[in-house]
Amino acid sequence: MRRIDTTAGGYAPGVRGLLRAVVPLRPDPLGRHRSATAASAFGAVAVTPVPDDAALAVLLVHEVQHLKLDGLLDVCELVDRDDTRRLTVPWRADPRPVEGVLHGTYAHLAVADVWRRRPGPEAAAHHRRYRDWTLDALDALHGLGVLTAAGQRFTTRMRATLDGWS
Repeated sequence: MRRIDTTAGGYAPGVRGLLRAVVPLRPDPLGRHRSATAASAFGAVAVTPVPDDAALAVLLVHEVQHLKLDGLLDVCELVDRDDTRRLTVPWRADPRPVEGVLHGTYAHLAVADVWRRRPGPEAAAHHRRYRDWTLDALDALHGLGVLTAAGQRFTTRMRATLDGWS
């Protein structure tokens, strides 16, 4: 938690308030850092081993964003859930359902912010990648016409956050 305070401070209260269990995953055979949440296991996050606290902070922030959005989606419709179209997104090889794209977009917005606040050229490159992924996905969601009025407001605010970083 100390690393989250120092490298992702704005997200520390959410991580502290929502995270109840960290479940280890087997290491990825290709060495990738993987993490997951499930709406049916609110408060739990699964992660592969990572090399340091800074990498763990990014994964936890990412997954807690999914937890937050799951909570919001329990009480508010943001997308037309009857729409079965899938979108291709830069961070996945497989086309994703609309709600999955919204999830990834919200999580990557936070990851972009974490990297934006870290010093150095590597952090700047990570920030640009996650920012660009988020912008592309927001454009795709808006172009598809599947957002509810609340979803439009939510994603417009996400876009305004990104635009405010420029």
